[in-house]
Amino acid sequence: ESVFLGVCREIRHILAHYKINEIKVYVHPRVATYILNNERDTLRGLEKQMKGSIYVEKDPELRVDGYKIEKASV
Repeated sequence: ESVFLGVCREIRHILAHYKINEIKVYVHPRVATYILNNERDTLRGLEKQMKGSIYVEKDPELRVDGYKIEKASV
């Protein structure tokens, strides 16, 4: 859950400073499962705000408390 809060904080920061239509979030598979099962509504709200898409990708190379975010400009 704390990793997801960090991810949301960074996505909100990106939305405030960049005009983008796609974000890919790379997280450990256990975190991805948590996000997709428990935080889907939060992701939808962020997608509405950015008028784009957020993709959650599993990356087993990442530590459980780590994440990477890639953004795509309009």
